Amino acid sequence: MLIVAFWFWFSTRNEDTTDDAFTEGDEVTITPKTTVYVVKLLVNDNQRVKKGDLLVEIDSRDTLAQRDQAKA
Repeated sequence: MLIVAFWFWFSTRNEDTTDDAFTEGDEVTITPKTTVYVVKLLVNDNQRVKKGDLLVEIDSRDTLAQRDQAKA
C-alpha cells in the first residue's frame, strides 16, 4: 500500500487542480455601419480566422441603390 501511495504522489505531484478555473480569451463585436443582407457565410462556429480572411459576402444591391440615390 505504501508503494502505491508513493507512486501516486510521485506521478501527480506536478499537476495543478482547481474548482474555479476559467479560460481567458478575446471577444470582438462586429457591427455594421449600414443594414445589408448576408448572401454567404464563409466561416464556421469557433473557426480560427486570420487578419484579412473573408468572413461573409453581402448583397450589394441595397448599398448601390443608396449610393445612386445620393448621387442623384
